[in-house]
Amino acid sequence: MRFVKWGAVVLETLNTLMALGSVPSSGEPAWLRIGAAVAAVLGIVVIIGLIRHTSWGAPAGVAVGLLSVAGGIAMIATSESGGPIGLTVGALVALLCALTLRTTQLPAKQRSTSLTV
Repeated sequence: MRFVKWGAVVLETLNTLMALGSVPSSGEPAWLRIGAAVAAVLGIVVIIGLIRHTSWGAPAGVAVGLLSVAGGIAMIATSESGGPIGLTVGALVALLCALTLRTTQLPAKQRSTSLTV
């Protein structure tokens, strides 16, 4: 399941970079720039939590992914650009972090390090 965690890290990094790109844009509405700034800060926290394999990293990733999904839906509803990609990447982040969540909650003795069952 390590590849799932690293997939979540890569996608959350992409999501954070997309959010950072929306912050200084003067053509975007204020609510979108503020939401993007909050999402970028939360994304950095999630990336750190996932890399350090903390107990709160995966649940925070699910929450931030769902926040990105909500932001994507709001952007689609208001005809702003970037809504579908934010929706897609946010859903993938939430899904991969949810899959990672199962393995981060297990004690170290029960975690499988091999592909055999």
